[in-house]
Amino acid sequence: MFCSDFNRNHNIAPNVDVTYTEFLQIGAVDVGLMAQNTLTAAESLGLGGVFIGGIRLNIEDVTALLDLPEYVVPLTGLCIGYPADEKPQLKPRLPKKVVMHNNHYNDFNMEDIEAYDKEMKKYYENRPVVAPFTVKKVKGWSEHIEEHLARSIQPNMLEYLNKQGYAKK
Repeated sequence: MFCSDFNRNHNIAPNVDVTYTEFLQIGAVDVGLMAQNTLTAAESLGLGGVFIGGIRLNIEDVTALLDLPEYVVPLTGLCIGYPADEKPQLKPRLPKKVVMHNNHYNDFNMEDIEAYDKEMKKYYENRPVVAPFTVKKVKGWSEHIEEHLARSIQPNMLEYLNKQGYAKK
């Protein structure tokens, strides 16, 4: 489990107000870097891993389970283990021109997204179904994004973050 942790910093410098939203942003960047470096280290040892971003879906339960104090928020989990002998087909990625920008933000072309949707549908059609999953979900990336955004809304997240001492300012 990787957490944004300003509890220690708050105890070291109690006169600094760590309730600003900026501190959560700093913690999130630190967590992302540490989590990725941990996975890279595991992979260098022949292990594999998968990030668990759904921690936020039960964030209060996870906080209680881990007995996290104020100014500590769990952001992602990481499961590490030995990968299967059979390597899966590489998942297609969005075209660079959609995700990389040079000196300013570029609007993307919907035709690029539609082409990527078709590519993802082919990928999912050819991907084997692994137990315990019995249904093959074949959809484009855009459909996945829409479903993901809709189910990701956690209406009590600000209240939770405030309770943990974050995002008050």
